[in-house]
Amino acid sequence: MKRTLLKSLFCFIISTLFFINCQKAKSEQTAAEQSKQDNYQELSVQEVNSLLQSSEDVLLIDVRTTEEYNGHLGHIAGSTLKPVQQIDNWIGEIDKDTAQTIVFICRSGNRSGRAAQFFQEKGYSNLINMTGGMLAWNKANLPTEKDE
Repeated sequence: MKRTLLKSLFCFIISTLFFINCQKAKSEQTAAEQSKQDNYQELSVQEVNSLLQSSEDVLLIDVRTTEEYNGHLGHIAGSTLKPVQQIDNWIGEIDKDTAQTIVFICRSGNRSGRAAQFFQEKGYSNLINMTGGMLAWNKANLPTEKDE
């Protein structure tokens, strides 16, 4: 009977430690996600389009290549082409203390997310990554300019 009691106690202690460790890991993951969200936002193409309709103080930075920017997906009117491959060369052109909201755009939302994170790490604020990129923008039939 003592042996059964000891086994039960041992299992209880192991289970409790496992639960506490899982909760700690979940808490750390949530804190990391919150930190990322505090530094830049992820907005859908519809949300970005609404922002463009309601505010003139938005800087659109398209981080694709020249070929993509001028290609079949087109680009958003008023956007500025700044390829992410050259981000170290052009980041200084953007005022760090600007009150403007900066929206990063790419083909699918991956490169623009990296650009937003890079800017955030350099101390910029009011940053947005347009999720889904120009693929989602086109799928939503939102207006584009095409230079093909």
